[in-house]
Amino acid sequence: MKLLIDLGEMPIAHRMLTSPTDEEETFGMTLHTCGHCGLSQIAEPIDPSILYNGFNFNFSSWKPEPHFDDELDVIFEAGNLETAFEIGCNDGRFLEALRERGVINAMGVEPNPVPGKKAEERGFQVFSKMVSTDVCEQAIAANDGKKFDLVVSRQVLEHVLDLDNFFACANQLLSEDGFLFIDVPDCERGVEQGDCSIIWEEHVSYFSETVLVAAFRQYGFEPKTIRHYNFSGGTVAILAQKSSSTTSIDRITTSDITKNIDAFQSQAAVYQENLSIGLQEARRRNTKVVLYGTGCRACTVVNAYR
Repeated sequence: MKLLIDLGEMPIAHRMLTSPTDEEETFGMTLHTCGHCGLSQIAEPIDPSILYNGFNFNFSSWKPEPHFDDELDVIFEAGNLETAFEIGCNDGRFLEALRERGVINAMGVEPNPVPGKKAEERGFQVFSKMVSTDVCEQAIAANDGKKFDLVVSRQVLEHVLDLDNFFACANQLLSEDGFLFIDVPDCERGVEQGDCSIIWEEHVSYFSETVLVAAFRQYGFEPKTIRHYNFSGGTVAILAQKSSSTTSIDRITTSDITKNIDAFQSQAAVYQENLSIGLQEARRRNTKVVLYGTGCRACTVVNAYR
């Protein structure tokens, strides 16, 4: 593992203080990159029971998603899909779209009980817990003992601490020739530009197309269709089919990984200097500086360069 960047101690982005006298709780934010596969990860992620405590306001339905219909088109290129399971189904918006496209039986797992309840109100069976082999067994039983034609997970994999468990569950849920559809934030451009605002304590892992394709093959899925979308800073989506074989990760060379790390570190230093100069100049002109929203990007910028 090679150090990508150390941003020091950071408060949780969505954890707003309720009083000026509240003490801010901070956690280390250090990212390392695997010298074998190129995946970047937070070295010591925050315990989910702390990170997501009281976090009940993230609903899929309020987000404008211009790529929504195209992702559905990609999925149904696979043919007739009658059953589907979504890992991280949130409020059931995508499950509902799958049902409208002809999926007969759809269900999901959602550990956040608030959006999960919204999905249930849409008529879906939802397991209110983290995905596990036990949940998969219950889901298959609820599907008349049959495995699923499709497993979907959108903007979720980057939050997952245990990738082995995630892909094991996808394998467990899917029929022998089933399809897995995943979309994640694409960090490639951010790494190239040294953009520290791509880093967020909820995003444990940072994927590019190359890294995600390698992960699919490593876990026994062969990519069929790849799409890139201008959503949430850039998104890469892959539809893959379950395969009887796995492919070792040999598509990313050590020199390429080292080059990416060196480029990010040098560009991040330039990014920091330019931002600091710009903010200082704005302050001298008595300009009011406003960062849109208080989400991960704005908070990371403020916390990293204050």
